[in-house]
Amino acid sequence: MTKTHWVMESPISSLSILFRNKLFMRLTCLIVITSFIRNGIFQIQSFSLNTIVGFDVKDFANLMLLGGVLALLGQGLLVKALVGCFKEKGVIIIALIASLMKTGGFAGAAFYPHKWVVFLSFIPGCIGDLTFPAISALKSMNVSEKEQGRLQGAIYGARSVFDAIGPIVFSSLYAAMTRQSLLSEALPYIVASCVYVVGIAVAVSLPVSKTPPSRSEVAVEPAPLPPPVSDETPALASVYFETDKDEVEKGDRVEYATSSMLDDDQLLSEPSLGANSSEV
Repeated sequence: MTKTHWVMESPISSLSILFRNKLFMRLTCLIVITSFIRNGIFQIQSFSLNTIVGFDVKDFANLMLLGGVLALLGQGLLVKALVGCFKEKGVIIIALIASLMKTGGFAGAAFYPHKWVVFLSFIPGCIGDLTFPAISALKSMNVSEKEQGRLQGAIYGARSVFDAIGPIVFSSLYAAMTRQSLLSEALPYIVASCVYVVGIAVAVSLPVSKTPPSRSEVAVEPAPLPPPVSDETPALASVYFETDKDEVEKGDRVEYATSSMLDDDQLLSEPSLGANSSEV
């Protein structure tokens, strides 16, 4: 007989996995950089290209089509080859350099306003999109199997925060543009390029990836869980279930619910873990 109960964990402590060691700190820094720049540039890209280079509806349609085709080809054909040749660290560095070429080209378009410069600069973007998957893979290989869900949740949580901050900063830079100053028109992309240079330096400092160990061989143990609380439904959103392992091992079997136990009307009218959960 097993007993299932609520276990609550603070969202702040869940995010602490992103700063577990030096490797994770550097990878988290790269997540911050790429999320901040990528979404910030995306928000002002259409307006700035229309203002600086004179892009019209047809030009934007062609640019989006080019980006979609290149992203499909890059992620479908290049990922396996790049990972096999350069490992995850090499893919991150290559992707950041490609992103730097894109933002550098957009900055150059302010001083040399020709549409072909923008299209040419957009081509490396298909490789720049590989940064986040490579970072996520590196982190995933360095945690135990039990922590995969917590890790991915923390990664996407941190990413969403800087996805929101990026547009605020870059829209402010765009608002400061003036037609009389070419430097002000290129400033958002110059800032993005400088941040990407910092990201490349961080990526170069990453340790060379080795053959990932099996999940059972990962030395890092998860942080101790807080003591279980009562059977009352908690108010916090960060909740998961814990089962008494000793009792499971004694029975050494899995019990499946019968059709009478899974009555839809009963499930909809009663809480999943009410006072009767201890009778299972």
